[in-house]
Amino acid sequence: MKGLIPNLFTMANLVCGCLSIFFAFSEVQLELACYFIMAGAFFDLFDGFFARLLKVQGEMGKQLDSLADAVTFGVAPGMMVFIMLTRVADVNYWPSWIGYGAFLLVIASIYRLAKFNIDTRQSDSFRGLPTPSNALFWIGMVHWYSFGRKAGGTPPEGFVELGIPHASWSDVLFHEVRSGFLEVLFHPVSILVLIVGMSLWMISDIPMLALKFKDFGFRGNRARYLLIASGLLLGLVAKLFYRTVFIALPIVLFLYLLISLGYNYLKRNHEVPR
Repeated sequence: MKGLIPNLFTMANLVCGCLSIFFAFSEVQLELACYFIMAGAFFDLFDGFFARLLKVQGEMGKQLDSLADAVTFGVAPGMMVFIMLTRVADVNYWPSWIGYGAFLLVIASIYRLAKFNIDTRQSDSFRGLPTPSNALFWIGMVHWYSFGRKAGGTPPEGFVELGIPHASWSDVLFHEVRSGFLEVLFHPVSILVLIVGMSLWMISDIPMLALKFKDFGFRGNRARYLLIASGLLLGLVAKLFYRTVFIALPIVLFLYLLISLGYNYLKRNHEVPR
C-alpha cells in the first residue's frame, strides 16, 4: 500500500498534463493550461519525495514518472506553443503550418527523458535542460504573449485616443519600447529560433546545476542559493510591475544556464567544494 502513494502523485501529474492539453485547445485562455502544468510540477516534486520518504523507490515508479512527465512537460507545453505560434503566424500573415514547428519541443522532451533514464551521470546533476524547466520557460512565454495582447498594443491614457497629455514622456517612451520588444519577441522567426534553441539545450550534454541539497550549508551550495535568491527577486519584481510572477520565468531559465556554466567552470578548477 505504501508503494501506491508516490504512484498516486505521479498519476495526478499525468492528469494535470491531460487537462493542460485540453484547455490549450479549447477557447479558454492559454493561461489556464499553464496552471495545470504548474500543478503537475507540484505533484512531480512530491512523488519522488514520498518514494524516498517511504523507501519504496523502484523501476516501476521511475518509468511511470518519465511517462507522466512526457505528457505534462513534453506534449502539453508543445501544444501550448503550437497554439501560440499558430496565432502569431496568423497575425503576421505567415502560413498556419508554421505552428507545427512546436512539435520539435515534444520530440526533444521525450528524447531527453529517455536519455535521462539510462544516463548514470545524472544522479546528482543534470546533462542538458530538464523537461520541467523547459515547460516553465514556455509558461513564462505564454504569459508574456497574453500580457502583450492585453497591454502591449494599448497606448497610455491620453496618448492617442483622447488627445490629452495625461501620459508623461517616460510613459510614452516605456510604451514604445515595450511594444517594440513584444513585437520582435513574438514574431514567428523569434519563436522558431527559441524552439530550436530550447530543444537543443534539452538534448545537449551541457552540465546543469541540480537543486538537490545534501546539506543546507552555504559553502557547498552557494550556486544553488544564488539561483534561488535571484529567482525570488526577479519574481518579486515581476509581481510588483506586471502583477504576475510567471513572466520572470524565461529570464530565470537563462540565469540558470549562466550560473550552471559558471559553477561547472569553477568546479573544474577546484574552486568550489561541490
